Amino acid sequence: MAMQRPIIIGVRGEARDIVMEAHAGIAMEPDSARSLVEAVETLADNPGATRDMGKFARQFVAAYYDRNLLAGRIFACWRPWPERLRWHKPKSVSCGSTFQRGPRGLLPRIGPSEARTP
Repeated sequence: MAMQRPIIIGVRGEARDIVMEAHAGIAMEPDSARSLVEAVETLADNPGATRDMGKFARQFVAAYYDRNLLAGRIFACWRPWPERLRWHKPKSVSCGSTFQRGPRGLLPRIGPSEARTP
């Protein structure tokens, strides 16, 4: 995704959900050669959609997996703590909202519906 290339994803679960919600590729049936051929042909026959999927993939990675952004979120949880390390979290610090929702819950709709396949 970071290389601005569309993904052909042949697994079920969280990885597939992320790719599909990011409009970053197309899904294929796991362990199906026929489904893989269809996915490759779909990308080859639709260069505009293929370009868009690559663009959306890169935008997603830049928005949700930037190291500086992730480090900043972690640092924000530690900042209120005293200089010395504590082995328990003070009750006044709440970092749960930073980590409770992953990128799937925060995704903007950044692409046209044509860039997705069912």
